[in-house]
Amino acid sequence: MNEIIVKCKYLNKIPLQLIEKVQPRELSSQDLAFIQLIDSYASHYKSIEVLIKNNTYSSISIITRVLFEHYIYIKYLLEADTETRAKKFLFHARYERGKIYENIYLDNDRGSEIRKEFNLNYEEIQKFVKETNYMQEKEEFIIEYKKILQNKRNWYNHSGNINNFAKLCEYLNESILYEILYQSWSLDVHVRGNKNFNLKNIDSNNAYLELIEYDTIETDLIIKSVQRLTIDIVRMIYEKYKMKNELALFNINLKYKADDIIKKRK
Repeated sequence: MNEIIVKCKYLNKIPLQLIEKVQPRELSSQDLAFIQLIDSYASHYKSIEVLIKNNTYSSISIITRVLFEHYIYIKYLLEADTETRAKKFLFHARYERGKIYENIYLDNDRGSEIRKEFNLNYEEIQKFVKETNYMQEKEEFIIEYKKILQNKRNWYNHSGNINNFAKLCEYLNESILYEILYQSWSLDVHVRGNKNFNLKNIDSNNAYLELIEYDTIETDLIIKSVQRLTIDIVRMIYEKYKMKNELALFNINLKYKADDIIKKRK
C-alpha cells in the first residue's frame, strides 16, 4: 500500500506562510482565495490520512473528488488574471453561502416550514435581520456580485464557453484526470450503485452478497493521485509567491521521504 508523503500538518502551515510573505501589505483577493482553498484542502486531506491510518478505504474516492476540485480551482486561479479570478471566486462563494440560509427569514411557506422544522423564532430572526441591516447589505452585495461576475452563472466562465466543471478541466488540459478522479467515481457520490458489494451465485435459485472492503489497485491509484495533486499544489503556491527557500526545503524533504519509503519496502 502506498503511503502519504506530504502530511496534513505541513499543509496547515502554508496559509500562515502566505500571510507572513505578503506582510505588511493587506491581503489581496488572491491571497484570501489561496488561503481559503489551501485550508479547505488540508481539512479534507486530513480525512484521507485518518482513513488510511485506520485501513478504511470506502470513502477516499469521494474525498479525492473534492481535493481534485480544489486542485483545479487553484490551477485556474494561477493560470492567468489571478486577482480578477480570485475576486470572482470569493464573491461566488459568499453568494452561494448566503443562498443556503435565505429562506430562513423569508415570510413565505418555505420559510415557515424551515423555521418549524428547526424550532426557530420568526420574530427574533426578523429582529436580527433588521438590527444588522442585512437586507440593505445584501442588495448592495448582489449589485456588486453581478458586476464582478458579469451575469455569468459560473465564476470561472471568463470566455463564455466554460459553462461546467468538465469544460474547465478541458480548458486546463486536465480532461484525463477529470475522467479518472472525478467522473469515474460519480457512482460513489451520487449513490447510483454500490461497488463495495458483489453478488455471488450459489445456484440458479440462491445467491448472497459478498462484502468487498476495498479494491487494492483502485486504492493505490487514489493514494498516488492524492500525492500528485498535493505536491503540485504546494509547488504551484510556493512558485507563485516566489518562496524559494520554502520550495527548496519542500523538495528536499520530499526526496528524503520518498527514499525512506523505498528503503522500507526492500
